[in-house]
Amino acid sequence: MIAATLMSAACFAPHSTQAQRLPAMAEAPWGGVFSGYARRGFHFIINDEAQCELFLIDKKRKRVGQSRKVRIYPEVVVELPDGTRISKRLKNDTGYESDQKPSLKHEKVKLTALTVGEAKVEMTISYSGNKITMDGRVLERGTLKEGELYFSYKVMVPAMYTDTYASNKKKEKARMRRDKIKFYRAKDRKKVSLLSYVPVNLNDEDQALGGVTEIDVSMDGQEGRDFIFATADGKGVLHFENKVKDKEGRLWEGYQVKWFRAMGDEKASAFVIEVK
Repeated sequence: MIAATLMSAACFAPHSTQAQRLPAMAEAPWGGVFSGYARRGFHFIINDEAQCELFLIDKKRKRVGQSRKVRIYPEVVVELPDGTRISKRLKNDTGYESDQKPSLKHEKVKLTALTVGEAKVEMTISYSGNKITMDGRVLERGTLKEGELYFSYKVMVPAMYTDTYASNKKKEKARMRRDKIKFYRAKDRKKVSLLSYVPVNLNDEDQALGGVTEIDVSMDGQEGRDFIFATADGKGVLHFENKVKDKEGRLWEGYQVKWFRAMGDEKASAFVIEVK
């Protein structure tokens, strides 16, 4: 199936000379996709507005439904002097540039984009085996003159089980009893293990407050696969948050992972997502 799709990928929409959106493929299931990476267990895409999505592949070798796709948003975070943080997403329909053509054969993708507020960012994404390595930086501030700027990838993982489990705790625990979620706290390197069906506030002092260095999520609802989030050097700090930040929730219902690089910081290690 993948081989056949690779052949059809040659058919794509032309690149706009005004650099509005990125060029994209036209044929299903890669319509609107600038870069795609197909593995046996997942598909990863970058669409024509540089939004990234990860689809797990089920036992029938088909993508899981839209409700279970993982969304990854590139954005600029503005940290004001009082500590307030404001997110600026990429602009709609304009400001995207790349020298590359749309393809399912990329090993490395590089592009630039503009955010709301006209900050210019650069994104570099590489594919290798079951790993996606994602890097990015702020090149120009645009009109965002105040505060410290960070380039960020925000990963939004949705509920990985159907909502029927919300009202049936016995059934919920029976299927989730083997789920394992663990992370390593950045402040003391301590490993913390959690159950997917037990409510938790990740922003508590004894949980993920202050950041983590690695997150390993194994859920039956993830088609039996693991998500591993880390940095390329294994030392960088990630933020692990509930679906609704600061609000207690069960992790099978969703969570967020965030990676940051401060503007001008050349030492931050790239973000790595692995699907095992």
